[in-house]
Amino acid sequence: MNKKIGILGMSEDSTQLYLKLAREQKVNLPVFPTDFERLNNLLPRPSEELKQLLLLYLKPIKNITHLLVPNITIHETLDELFTTTELPFSLLHPVQLTIKALQIETIHEVVIFGSSYTMQEGYLTNALKEHKIHCTFPDPKEKEFIDNCRKLIYQRKASASIIKRLNKLMNKYAAYTTVVIACTELSIVLDHQNTKVFDMARIQVQACC
Repeated sequence: MNKKIGILGMSEDSTQLYLKLAREQKVNLPVFPTDFERLNNLLPRPSEELKQLLLLYLKPIKNITHLLVPNITIHETLDELFTTTELPFSLLHPVQLTIKALQIETIHEVVIFGSSYTMQEGYLTNALKEHKIHCTFPDPKEKEFIDNCRKLIYQRKASASIIKRLNKLMNKYAAYTTVVIACTELSIVLDHQNTKVFDMARIQVQACC
């Protein structure tokens, strides 16, 4: 069966990134809008309030087989939701797809770049560890810088020098280990495709084909 894929709208810039990456693969995708500010105010941890709000946006979606969601953290809640609610489509899941990509390259150790929530032990690291992929994180000052960058990018306030510094830090780690980008804001400013950088957003969209 051919995939019929849609995008659940998240932040404007993240959604536009996914649309751009899909167009580069000659794929045009419909967007199902949400009130992302309402969703974002309930993130990062799963809650019944967040699940019920998501269901308001998910239940009307029809005529697709797979859904892209341009937000890594929200998949923790979506996983719980999909175990209790039957929906007529599947997720193109960034965590599962990234695990497969790492396994293909027989990579067993990664450093996580993301939000302060994902740069700690929890949902993402547990999923990777289940597949014998060991996770480490940047040092505390670097984690603070990365999370501040994420916020500035979301607010459209990140300067060129900040973005350059962020990419330099990514490349520093990629020189000796594999970096996993687990935040769509960071994906937006990733300046090139270093083979040692596994960007969850790009891995997710590549699964459209």
